[in-house]
Amino acid sequence: MPMLSLLPSKCAPTTITSPPLITATPLTSWLTGTPKRKISAFPTASASRRPAFRLMSGIYSPMDAGAKRLNSTGCRSAASCLTKKERISNILHSSEVLMTKDRYVQHLLEHYQIVHIPSDKPGHRVLHLRHQREEQDMILRLYDAPVAAYESLCNYRCRSLPTVYDVVPLEDGWAVLEEYIDGATVADILMGERYEYPQAKQVMLGVCEALVLLHKLGQVHRDIKPENVMIDRNGRVVLIDLDASRTISSASCDTQIMGTVGYVAPEQLGIAQSDARTDIYAAGVLLNVMLTGKHPSEQIVSGRAGRIVRRCTAVNPNERYASAERLARAL
Repeated sequence: MPMLSLLPSKCAPTTITSPPLITATPLTSWLTGTPKRKISAFPTASASRRPAFRLMSGIYSPMDAGAKRLNSTGCRSAASCLTKKERISNILHSSEVLMTKDRYVQHLLEHYQIVHIPSDKPGHRVLHLRHQREEQDMILRLYDAPVAAYESLCNYRCRSLPTVYDVVPLEDGWAVLEEYIDGATVADILMGERYEYPQAKQVMLGVCEALVLLHKLGQVHRDIKPENVMIDRNGRVVLIDLDASRTISSASCDTQIMGTVGYVAPEQLGIAQSDARTDIYAAGVLLNVMLTGKHPSEQIVSGRAGRIVRRCTAVNPNERYASAERLARAL
């Protein structure tokens, strides 16, 4: 599917340019601490071939008959081992010692250069890396605490989610190695003009595709918004940024308020437990914003799309679509 098919008809495709190269020199001052324990690396992700539920291209989930959990090498057979991406990924967790975040970054800089630092805030640092010889780009996320969704996705691959190459335990946190998506966010595209329904539908089907897998893995994204949905140069829809995600729990309410104002479902404010229907709420807001440029509280799109938005954004979770599959069928 060409990228233009997901752009508003009068909106020119967004040109993506790489930010200026940031040299690695300042990072040498990060070194602190002494490596201690040995680690065993998590398996590298490998694609399953038989989708459990087809939307745009099918998803790969633990419910598939063909979606086998990977062995310790990250491969199903010797013939499938050590693809180009896997050879590069192996560099990233080849150390025999448990490093600090600073030492781990220096270890990577023996093979990678830093192109850009998209985010640098307490508890979470994001680096855009490029392999010095292979010219493969990758995202490195450094966390103070583990993010369960990334660990779950390490064994599965979905077209509408970035591939998670590895999750690496560190002495003072965790590192997540993730596919770099070369494209534009829906928020960037909406700066030009609104979507028509057929285009918005394709974006929504991609989001639903990602949610089907996340929810079957017991994870809620909790931060679906235009800034977290990307369209790559080939028209692929990708739901990014799992920082706010959480594991679905039987607790009575969320203990931490996460998400973005305007896209947060009522239950995320601590009055009830968030679950798959929480993401359905945000998806409904996203659909309305793509079609009208406004939050549903200001203006709801007319016709069939409006009926979908109203059901998605019902205050009572029981009145929303029960799953991403049902939302996809309604679209």
